[in-house]
Amino acid sequence: MSEARVQLLQALKCVSEVCDSQLLMGSPSSSSLSSKAASLVCKGLMVASFNAFESFVEKRWAELLDGSRSSLASFQDLPDETQTKMLRNVVAVLGRYHFDLEVLDDFKGQLIEVGDFFANVNKVAGSVHPFVGRWQGSNISASELAKGLSCFHVCQPWNSMQTIYDVVLGSSGTSTGTNLQEVFKGAVEDRHAAAHEMRTSITRLSLSEVPRNLRDVAFCFDVLASSAVYLMHRADRDFLRERRYVKPSVIGRYWEVRKRQRDFAAYVRSDPFSSPACPVASRKANKVEGDHDKLVQWVRRKRKDIEFIVDLSPTGSLVNWETCV
Repeated sequence: MSEARVQLLQALKCVSEVCDSQLLMGSPSSSSLSSKAASLVCKGLMVASFNAFESFVEKRWAELLDGSRSSLASFQDLPDETQTKMLRNVVAVLGRYHFDLEVLDDFKGQLIEVGDFFANVNKVAGSVHPFVGRWQGSNISASELAKGLSCFHVCQPWNSMQTIYDVVLGSSGTSTGTNLQEVFKGAVEDRHAAAHEMRTSITRLSLSEVPRNLRDVAFCFDVLASSAVYLMHRADRDFLRERRYVKPSVIGRYWEVRKRQRDFAAYVRSDPFSSPACPVASRKANKVEGDHDKLVQWVRRKRKDIEFIVDLSPTGSLVNWETCV
C-alpha cells in the first residue's frame, strides 16, 4: 500500500467535501460564507490541492526507489545516456531544491543521501535517488512531470498518460474528449494565480473540478512510473536496451473493480492498450462480491507482475488504484 497515494486521495476527498458543503454555496444560510470569503477559501484550497499533488509525486518517487524494497543490481547496468540523464537531473534538482534553513539536520540529511547515491554509482550494487524523477525549483510543471518519467525510459510521457486515461477512464461521461496535459497545465496556472495574484477569483464550481483532475493525472503518472521502476528493478533486457521502451502496451492486462447498484464486480482487461475497448455492459465479470474489501483481496491474489488494479465508481470515475510497486 502506497502511503503517498493514501495521503493524496484523502486530501483531495477533503477538498471535494468542502465544495459540496453549504460553506461555499453562497446561499442566505447562516452556515454559508460571503462571496468574498468563499473566494478566498477556494483560492487556499486550490493551492492546497496542488501542493498535495506535488507531495504525492515527490513521495511516490521515494517509495518506488526505496532501496530497502528493491534495488537495481547495478546503476552501471543502465545505458550510458540514461545514467548521464539521471545524474544531471539529481545535480540540477539539488541545486534548486528548497531547504528550510532553520532545520539544519534535514538539510544535512538530504546532502548525505545524495552523497551516498553519487558514491555508489560505480559500485556493484546501488539504488537510484528519488531526485532522478523530481522537478527542479519550487513547483512542478507539465514538462517537469514528463521529464521525470522520461528518465525511466517512458516514451512520450504525456501521450502515454493520455492513452492510459482514454482506455481506463475515458468511458466516463465526464471524461470524454479530455486532454489530460492541457487540464494539468490549467491546474498549474490556476495554482500560481491563486497563490500570487490577489485579484484572482476561484469559484466553487472551478475548484470542484480540481480534485478529479489531479487524481486522474496522478493515476496515469503512477501507472507509468511504477511500471518503469518495476522493469528497471528486474533488469528487463528490453527496458535496458531501449531508451523509450515503457509504453502503455507493455502492460498486458489490468484489473478493474467497479461498484454496481447492489454489489461490486471485478473485470480483467486483457491486451487493453492494443485492442478496442469493450463496454462494461458487454463484459462478464470475473468475480462478484457484496463486500468491496473481499473482492479487492481476491483481485490482489490474481494480479501478476506489472498489472495494476483500478477502483471505479458506477459511472466510471476514478476512486482508487494500486500498482505493481
